[in-house]
Amino acid sequence: TRGLGWLREQFDIIFLGPPYKDELKRPLALTAPTLRAIIESKLLKPEGWIIGQRQIKEPVAVPEGLMEFRQEKYGDTVLSFYKWQQ
Repeated sequence: TRGLGWLREQFDIIFLGPPYKDELKRPLALTAPTLRAIIESKLLKPEGWIIGQRQIKEPVAVPEGLMEFRQEKYGDTVLSFYKWQQ
């Protein structure tokens, strides 16, 4: 997440797929920090979407300003769709 500041453009769609676990198999829970980094770096266009993949057990506090408008479950994987709150 630290490496997003160098990006200078905004995107219509951002696909997010952070790793679920580290090399010692410990859960990482990187979805919320990555969403915050995207917001702080102003990478998402006003009408853009973020599509995030995460493990079903990972709790996600959606950062202020975004809303989850769709969720699909596939086994132990969840796809969440986010956009700016209206």
